[in-house]
Amino acid sequence: MSLKESRINSFILEEIFAPRYKSIRSVQEVNIRFINNSRDTVDLCWIDFQGNLVRYLKLGSHEVVKLTTFTGHCWIARFIRNGAAAQFLPGRNEVFVITTPFLHTAVVFIIQKVPTLFEAVVEHIGELLHENQYAPHRLPIPELVKARLYNKQEICSILKDVNNEEKALLFLRKFCAYFLEHLKVKQLAEIFVNGQIDLCLQAVSDLSVECSDFEINEIFLTYLRKEFVVMSFSTVYNYAKKWIDFLLQNTSGIRNHCLLLKQLICCTNLLQNKQLLLLLHEILPQIYHRLCCIKQYSMALVIAEIIFYAVALPTTYSDDYDREALWNVWNKLLLSKECVRSAHFNLCTVLVMSSLDLDCAEHIQSLENSFNDFEKNDDFSFNLRKQFLVLLEANLGVLLSRCQPTQSEKLLNILITFHLENNDLHLLMQSIFRYSGLAEICACKILQPFFRCLLWNLSLFIDENSSQQEGNIGIWIRKIVMEILSISDKSYEDELKSWNMIMSEFILAPHHMLLSDDKRFCQTMQLICGKKFSLKTLPISLRVTLFCVLISLIPYISSEIFEIAIESILSIMRLDAKLFRNLINSCKEKILKKYIKILLRSGCSNNNSKNAQILVKEFLLSNCNHDTLALKCDVILKAALQRTLVEEQYYFLKPLCDTFSEIHYETNTEENSTLRICAEEIFRHVYGLVSPLDYRNAMKMAFFELSLSMLPVVEILQKSDKTATEKEIKSIAKHVKIADELCKTLCKHPERLIEFGVISEPLSQLLRTSILWMVRRGKLERIVSWKYVRYFELYDDTTVNEIISIASVDMLKSLLYSSWHDLHASKKFTFYFALAKHQNEDKRKLLSIVLKDILEVIVDIAGTNYLIVAGFLQHILPIVTGNAYERDFISFALALLAANYESLSSDSIALRNAVSLLLDCLRFGAHSVINDQCSFYMNLFVCVGRAIQKYVNNASVVSPQLIRHLSYGLAKVAHEMVKHERSFSRVAPFIISECLEDTKYLSLALFRIFSMCDRHSIALLTTNLPLLQKTRFANLSLQFKKIKMVV
Repeated sequence: MSLKESRINSFILEEIFAPRYKSIRSVQEVNIRFINNSRDTVDLCWIDFQGNLVRYLKLGSHEVVKLTTFTGHCWIARFIRNGAAAQFLPGRNEVFVITTPFLHTAVVFIIQKVPTLFEAVVEHIGELLHENQYAPHRLPIPELVKARLYNKQEICSILKDVNNEEKALLFLRKFCAYFLEHLKVKQLAEIFVNGQIDLCLQAVSDLSVECSDFEINEIFLTYLRKEFVVMSFSTVYNYAKKWIDFLLQNTSGIRNHCLLLKQLICCTNLLQNKQLLLLLHEILPQIYHRLCCIKQYSMALVIAEIIFYAVALPTTYSDDYDREALWNVWNKLLLSKECVRSAHFNLCTVLVMSSLDLDCAEHIQSLENSFNDFEKNDDFSFNLRKQFLVLLEANLGVLLSRCQPTQSEKLLNILITFHLENNDLHLLMQSIFRYSGLAEICACKILQPFFRCLLWNLSLFIDENSSQQEGNIGIWIRKIVMEILSISDKSYEDELKSWNMIMSEFILAPHHMLLSDDKRFCQTMQLICGKKFSLKTLPISLRVTLFCVLISLIPYISSEIFEIAIESILSIMRLDAKLFRNLINSCKEKILKKYIKILLRSGCSNNNSKNAQILVKEFLLSNCNHDTLALKCDVILKAALQRTLVEEQYYFLKPLCDTFSEIHYETNTEENSTLRICAEEIFRHVYGLVSPLDYRNAMKMAFFELSLSMLPVVEILQKSDKTATEKEIKSIAKHVKIADELCKTLCKHPERLIEFGVISEPLSQLLRTSILWMVRRGKLERIVSWKYVRYFELYDDTTVNEIISIASVDMLKSLLYSSWHDLHASKKFTFYFALAKHQNEDKRKLLSIVLKDILEVIVDIAGTNYLIVAGFLQHILPIVTGNAYERDFISFALALLAANYESLSSDSIALRNAVSLLLDCLRFGAHSVINDQCSFYMNLFVCVGRAIQKYVNNASVVSPQLIRHLSYGLAKVAHEMVKHERSFSRVAPFIISECLEDTKYLSLALFRIFSMCDRHSIALLTTNLPLLQKTRFANLSLQFKKIKMVV
């Protein structure tokens, strides 16, 4: 369809001629079913005998209505949102006129009106005028037309004016060119719906010839790909033939047609379209020669890519191909005198020969020699450089498997530089991992060369930003890369020796040098920290390399990526802890001690990084020699003493104390005098910061925890060290006695801490430390008593769970039998809830002893916090199954849901709990499903379904995962109802009738419930439901029958 043939369309007719419709009187009845297939609600209106609109009914999205009307009557549908007219299928008319009677019920679809290209153009002009009435003067259209662009009516009058027909067509062509170059995504989506692609492609073809400066953009091409994929083979062939003929006959508009042809070929299956494949093999070499002759070299390379695709595809995915014939197709290009041996062409040649299993060593050398050609940018948007890089990255796996190491590195360096400039280096990483497949042989060919190039570039960035005196770190990184990632056949033992040798030459980077301003450095660092891949998938040699590089660069790293780098180092070390501790031991002691201090200073200045403390602890634990450990600890202690702020001292001392708490069980030896002295110094310093103890001072309480962790260590070290004096032993014994009294008081009377103003989080941590101290001191039986348990509500979940895990079944049983009846419900509830959630089944079953007390407790708690009670019931119901209290708990759970159903629609967590609790009541309360409770279940099911619908309607953002979870949860509830079909079959019709409005989210559940309906129930629903609900029920019934037939 040409522009001239399509210039008069329904939009222009409506604006200019405004036709009127009237219904004609008739007595011949017609049955019609209207189906609203649009996304919005419409008003279905009848046009009466005077031409007036008579509103008949409102029809929601995807709703159906069956009407009886008469021949000659007219109907129209208008969207409630904006009053715009909808269209009727199959004729795409805005007014549905019944001209002939139908033998059966006719089906008419109501759809959204699809704008044509001209409508979109006119609408776009209107938007420009709305924003600025002078905006059209910037458009590439004639001045005579610009003068009349004031509003849509003027635009339409230009199109209507016969005398100005040529001007109107010129205006449309010029403006369409501008419009297609500046299309928005929303406009494209509307234009390409239902058949507008033909008009668009014709417009592009015409405009390419008539407007020399018209160029289609990438957004337009992206949408075209989606259309090309679904085209039939015959349509694809016709388009390809048409554009190939154009390229053979024309000299203008070549660029757009080459790009269209490339997109079309890339989106079709050439193996099944043999006719098109033969056409490409025969004609495309001629087009390539012609484009070279007229010096359209960039477009000639596009054609070369298409030929490569047409040659490589059969060799890759088909066993039935003629290698010699396919090579002759490409050889026509090589033999051409006009052929330009650019990097892009040489790359295509290498790929073609690789696909045909031919020797391409000579052409790979030619490719290496022509690498500099692609850097010239002699095209506007689709330049040679970008074409080359896109093709190179798409076929990187093939190339790296055939290239020599030096050639591979050149290719990779080109890609790394390009992606660093575009700030999307992570995309290249994804491609590398996709091609490598993470197999060992692929790692050598692809992964290791890539990381070698990446780290080499990183070291150069460091040299650029460092002075000559500080440039040694870059040299050391390059040595790591060459030593570890060089391809060799070393055994693991030899590799281990070389890794230890490298770490022995570890160079410390200066702390004051930061490279945060270098975007290339930051991109590379984020990538090697494993941000876009899993570190455990890398070969061991790569992990060792990254570990060495990352620990050397910690002082260089800015706060933005400091935490990421530390996490990556720890992740690498956890994968093979023994190996990396040995590597750390290979470092010189002097360098290592200095590095630990720098690491602590960096962590302290980066928001008191906890991961940095963990890494320091790993460095301390790397050597089992007590003297060496004591020297490292002494360095940290001296560094802590130099800090002026108490918070900074705590940050330095925390990893020290944690280290001692982990190794003190292994220190039962007589060779620990140095370590004992060091531990005593640390304890004295920590205790000095604690005294005098002030519960209101958070830092003093934190140091008190450290002192509790150090006390057992010092005590054990003194027992195993004969050089310890009696005075030192008595001093530590005194401190232990004081700690016993303090911890006992803290655990027995934590309310005193609350009176002093200690907030919840520090209080929980302090209580946990005190509890663990008492457990370590053998006073577990005292803790597992109601004097202590009544304060469990102040403990965190971890502490309570640890106490239950340590306590024996007999201890817990004795505790439950001695339940204090005068305790407040909240005091008992925390312990009951923790025991119900515990993993040990024998300990969970102990709750059956006190079910009566539990029921009284949760009744009290439910009035203040029903959500936590609902969560508790989900854990306790499996325990009460088959018990005398089963029916009481089930009844209480249902009553709890019924009393709080109004709050469900505003809280997603409450919705989740409600669905889960309803399911558990049916699953574990099988003996309590009686007739009265069936009605209760029915009402709750309906209420929860409506709450889901209301929540979706009211929430600004709804998670699809949440909706899926709730829908499947209700389907499981319905499935449990089916298990009790004898009880629930009588209420099934009522559930369906109440939930028909919410079928969108309850369809799976309703199918289950529908299966319980007999013929009488279905007849009852069919007869008594309102008109709209009958239609919905008919659709549900039809879908159920289809599913049943499939099953």
